[in-house]
Amino acid sequence: MYDDESGSYWDHITGEALHGPLKGHTLETWALEYTTVGAAQSKYPAMTLARPKANLLGYLMRFFHRKKLGTKGMLPFFFRRTMDKVDSRLPDMVQGLGVVEGDRARFFPMAVAKQGVVETWGERTLRVGTGEIDKVPYALWEDDTRSMQIFCRWYGFSATWPSCEVAEKTDDELVDKPLIHTERKHR
Repeated sequence: MYDDESGSYWDHITGEALHGPLKGHTLETWALEYTTVGAAQSKYPAMTLARPKANLLGYLMRFFHRKKLGTKGMLPFFFRRTMDKVDSRLPDMVQGLGVVEGDRARFFPMAVAKQGVVETWGERTLRVGTGEIDKVPYALWEDDTRSMQIFCRWYGFSATWPSCEVAEKTDDELVDKPLIHTERKHR
């Protein structure tokens, strides 16, 4: 991301200036809530939905994505050539939730997030689960605030945070049933 005012180039995920006069500085980041239109309409019934006009290309892209790719995903051959070696701890196209708090980064694959996990991070308790309607993963602290989190694929998260941890299912961390959370407060 390029900043016209300072002439600096920024990492759009971490907020760090990579090149230019502000190299080494970091912008403030905040947690985003990922959801679906259906879940948002359920939560905010009076919401107005703005959609672009339908076109043939958009229809074909949606059809191809839903019917051919589903959640498997695909990296075009030309994109792979621009990447460093992908961390081999997980298959590169695994979807999950990456959580970042301070210097700690942890990736929760969807299989783990769907089970619902409760973890201790220092003095705080982090709950990871999926939304009841949208099935989108989220992470909340015990006070229902959110840390920076990214719903993404493994290759992107591990490239941005190479020394990140990977959550695995263990009997002590799994809660008795999946965590379902419908109301979310923002930090």
